[in-house]
Amino acid sequence: MKKIILVLLTTLCLFAILPACGSSKDNGTGEATFTGVIDEKKDFMIVVNSEDGKNAYIFNLDGITCEPNEGDKVTVTYTGGELDDIDATLVATKIEKVQ
Repeated sequence: MKKIILVLLTTLCLFAILPACGSSKDNGTGEATFTGVIDEKKDFMIVVNSEDGKNAYIFNLDGITCEPNEGDKVTVTYTGGELDDIDATLVATKIEKVQ
């Protein structure tokens, strides 16, 4: 009986871990993308609101220039973690204006 319970618990743990292994949003380079509207633009960072206006994210520019202006819809390619991670330091690697 103990062996059956051990096998069931081990199987359950494997199924709990597997979805996390395939949920990466990066393209192999550690980068991800986000599309939204520039709310604030500084020399060193931009604040981009989600398209629905419910969330805002700060992206450090780290040496790149941001051509689009406040109010423009953009796609930001970034590194540094997931958008939902409070401790992530998001660094923009490319910013493209969306038509």
